[in-house]
Amino acid sequence: MLDLKVGGKARKLLETSSLLFGEHGFTNVGVDTIVRESKIAKMTLYQYFESKEKLVEICLVVHKNQLVEKIEFILEQVGNLSLIDKLKKFFYLHVDIKSSYRLIFKAIVEIKLAYPIAYEVVRKYRTWFVNTIYQLMSTYKKAVTYQEAHMFLFVIDGAMTQLLSPNHIDDRESLFDYYLLTVFASRNKT
Repeated sequence: MLDLKVGGKARKLLETSSLLFGEHGFTNVGVDTIVRESKIAKMTLYQYFESKEKLVEICLVVHKNQLVEKIEFILEQVGNLSLIDKLKKFFYLHVDIKSSYRLIFKAIVEIKLAYPIAYEVVRKYRTWFVNTIYQLMSTYKKAVTYQEAHMFLFVIDGAMTQLLSPNHIDDRESLFDYYLLTVFASRNKT
């Protein structure tokens, strides 16, 4: 596997690919477009990445690692925040047009059949994230369910869908508040 800390041409190819995949989709961007936009020879691309699927996989790994690092920072460095404040930080980390999650979110829909090995990166990240949310929530609430943590991911996905739609209305705050009302307010009534 490629050392993800390398610079130079491999890094340039990853950055260009990520931008192009994020803007145009995984299936709409070919190797020829990537090498033309990065101004790097096709042979060089294949020296670093044996196939387009490997390039997609590494792009997703880079974005997943960025998200994991930021989530772990929030969990470790912001110990005095409430559960709701931490969840809000996670929400806005993901629901941002410039977020690393944008590429992962696009991959959910686009690559499952075309690039199944690369899709595993997405599946594993989402599973890790739901488990992380569940563990965080269970430290604050005893009666939390795994479905509540999963619902948090679905709210993020819904907000990303809105954000990426052509005539989107940025209503992220309302979606987050709705999640809090449905999950937390309903729990406190019982």
